[in-house]
Amino acid sequence: MLSFIDDHTRYTWLYPLRRKSDFFECFLKFQILVENQLERRIKIFQSDGGGEFQSIKFQNHLSKCGILQQVSCLGTPEQNGIVERKHRHIVEMGLTMLFNAKLPLSLWVDAFLTAVYLINRLPSTVLKMESPFFMLFKQYPEYRSLRIFGCQCFPYLRDYGKNKFSPKTYPCVFIGYSSLHKGYRCLHPSTKRVYISRHVIFNENCFPYDNSLVKENHLQIPIEMVSFSTSDASCETSKIDHQTKSWKENTANQSSNSKKCSHCPCTTEQRNQFSVEGRISARCNTKQNTEASCVNSTGTPTAVATEISTVAASKNDHILLLLLKLPLMFLLVPVATIPTLLLLLEHSPKLSLLIATSLPRYKARLVARGFSQIPGLDFGETFNPVIKHTTTRLIFSLAVTLGWKMRQLDVKNAFLHGFLKEEVFMEQPPGFINEDLLNHVCKLNRSLYGLKQAPRAWFDRLSQCLLHLGFCCGKADSSLFILHKSQSIVLLLIYVDDIIVIGNDNNIISDLISTLSSEFSLKDLGSLHYFLGLEVKYLPNGLFVSQTKYIRDLLEHTKMMECTPINTPLALKSIITSFDEQPIDPTQYRQLVGSLQYLTFTRPGIVHAVNKACQHFQAPTKADLRAVKRILRYLKGTMEHGIRFFKQSSLRLTSFCDVDWAGCTNTRRSTSGAAEITWLTFLLRDIGIQLREPPQLLCDNLSALHMTLNPVFHARSKHIELDYHFVREKVASGVLITHFLPSSLLVADIFTKALPKTSFQFFRFKLGVHKFPLTSLRGADKGNSDKGNSNSASCS
Repeated sequence: MLSFIDDHTRYTWLYPLRRKSDFFECFLKFQILVENQLERRIKIFQSDGGGEFQSIKFQNHLSKCGILQQVSCLGTPEQNGIVERKHRHIVEMGLTMLFNAKLPLSLWVDAFLTAVYLINRLPSTVLKMESPFFMLFKQYPEYRSLRIFGCQCFPYLRDYGKNKFSPKTYPCVFIGYSSLHKGYRCLHPSTKRVYISRHVIFNENCFPYDNSLVKENHLQIPIEMVSFSTSDASCETSKIDHQTKSWKENTANQSSNSKKCSHCPCTTEQRNQFSVEGRISARCNTKQNTEASCVNSTGTPTAVATEISTVAASKNDHILLLLLKLPLMFLLVPVATIPTLLLLLEHSPKLSLLIATSLPRYKARLVARGFSQIPGLDFGETFNPVIKHTTTRLIFSLAVTLGWKMRQLDVKNAFLHGFLKEEVFMEQPPGFINEDLLNHVCKLNRSLYGLKQAPRAWFDRLSQCLLHLGFCCGKADSSLFILHKSQSIVLLLIYVDDIIVIGNDNNIISDLISTLSSEFSLKDLGSLHYFLGLEVKYLPNGLFVSQTKYIRDLLEHTKMMECTPINTPLALKSIITSFDEQPIDPTQYRQLVGSLQYLTFTRPGIVHAVNKACQHFQAPTKADLRAVKRILRYLKGTMEHGIRFFKQSSLRLTSFCDVDWAGCTNTRRSTSGAAEITWLTFLLRDIGIQLREPPQLLCDNLSALHMTLNPVFHARSKHIELDYHFVREKVASGVLITHFLPSSLLVADIFTKALPKTSFQFFRFKLGVHKFPLTSLRGADKGNSDKGNSNSASCS
């Protein structure tokens, strides 16, 4: 066994050799591989004093190539510690995989090659928790293609067959990843033939060489079988195709004396009974005894999860089963009549925490494995609109100014109320298995948690109900429903199963809640206090909305709770380059920036900094991560801040306009805005609010203002596209008024550029962002300085 290790990245190449004399030929191939693929030359060769390294032929080759040879002293393996320790690591890992799968020692080569494949992709403390693969190729490895060594697998063997009547697959044993093909190596136990296939179904709970007894005191949990395509060491940059399939093993009639795999595939007869268009779906009947250990993937301790299952069965499951037993929920049909695939179910007990009371609440749901659904076959459109943040802020401001009441509703088991348009079939759920109709399955009439179309089906059902009650859907925001009745108005803001009811007539609101309660299972939460992470506090003359808990949770999640606060979210001279900096994991970066985007609801001061961070989603670097951490440091110092809505004497829409010209220092690209004023006007028109005067647009560019007021023609304005004269048309038609405002007072600057501390805090205050309890700028009259700010929109 010959191994080459890069001293910098610790990446390992392993070559099995029959004789030591084959070393020189192997080294020549390795040298050509490194120089061609990595465009690097070998400079130093460190080894022990083995005879294969001391041959005159090999030493002459090193001298010819200018490679310095270093040999450890006799009896001092520590001088070659990296290779010696790596050999031990490979041997221990390979033998562990062999013994775990009960494979014969004759497969040690495959085990050691697989061990090296995994070691190169696992994080290392020596590399500061980076993997050798990442250090060498500067990209993260794909972990979803990894499988348990020695497990049972079923490769697609149609191309290996002699004719069309040959079997499509044989039960094989997974023995590693091919270095020459994009596929898995599968060993046939009987013929000892190795098949290399791209499409393989894995049963990672079954080891064909394991003849140990089945333990009945363990819960036999069926897992999904996933077919992936993998890439070899020389083609690691190619993408992996994923084809997901579901599987459930038939483990009934197993006894403690049977010498079988703990999880073996169902027989051909059983498979044909439940197969649907080639999809294998056998029901698994196992003993429901779970041992408590560690923590499960949802964060609930396993011991607690077992208790939850027991408690949920008596508290929540009976409610869920009653819903499932409704005649309109599903119909039992013979399995032979199913034209599409059969969805499997999983029981999902979990422990949640009530925000308001901090009391534990048990939940138990039956979830369909919707990841196995096929587009166009058993689901179509899945888009589900939700209320926009701008709409919510505008209606909050209107509610405070006009004295409207706000209440919050929550729909229990919302997805169970939606009607399905497609034909979807599933197995009979636990607790509702008809012993007389075991060969029947459920044809769903209503949606179920886990189905891809469940959110849309629920929204369609709720929309039809509201339209029947006289509501109309907003044209500017389809998640806003408006009801006009005489002098009364009721607004519904919908975010999946969370609903805010706002109106000026308590009687109509109460009647509406009663009507909806008769149609759906509603929970009236009273006055609005906590909505999707928004903490609402009522003031004598207004409303204060913050996201303090959300910020605290975000800081704890990113381990930034003890960071040093800072005054601004973006440095004045922030030059973010992506050329010389080390790349980072884009997935974690996108998750973090996405969490910050949700904070812009109550923290508009970080909008520009977050938008800058979003420009580096494709290939983020450590410099980009430092910029994001600066935003977190700013949030740490302003955790108690939020946006204030207060009562206005009149309704007036005022906006501030600014542009960014070549703001990106790397690409010299500019940032433009959208027709926000027009959209807000449409939204107010949907609600039934008529402004007494046209919206005002404040700008600090006199030339631009003159062009909006007068159709002047100048040679220097020929390059301006016709669509940019849209503002001039609005001004000419009288639906928009433009005015000049000095740059020192233009609030929109906070959305287009990095500002010093004084200017940033001033504009932030003008946007209505304060600390709770409310504060004002020094030397400014609190009552006057706040007036006219919270109902203003800033466009950039």
